[in-house]
Amino acid sequence: MNSRPAKPSKTIFTWRALSCTSRMSFFAEPCTGCWYPEKKPGDRFQKGEKLGEIRDYFGRSLFTETAPTDGVLLYQCASLNIIEKGPMVSYGVPTDNPF
Repeated sequence: MNSRPAKPSKTIFTWRALSCTSRMSFFAEPCTGCWYPEKKPGDRFQKGEKLGEIRDYFGRSLFTETAPTDGVLLYQCASLNIIEKGPMVSYGVPTDNPF
């Protein structure tokens, strides 16, 4: 019996350092609904790019969140259901901003 754990067949993720300016922004929900993100934490985006959408329980769009500036998504609401004025996404502006 082999006591060593099996090696993964592919790389699942890679960590790398990311330096952001002291400016971090948080978006709060403007309404209650279901959050459908377009990005995942670590993704970079440009100003005006769609970050996600809030839909009602029947799939109708209630609100679309777009990026107010270039940045990187730090974290976002992990649940489908979100409440008004609850946390939605947080982003930072990298100091090595390639945009």
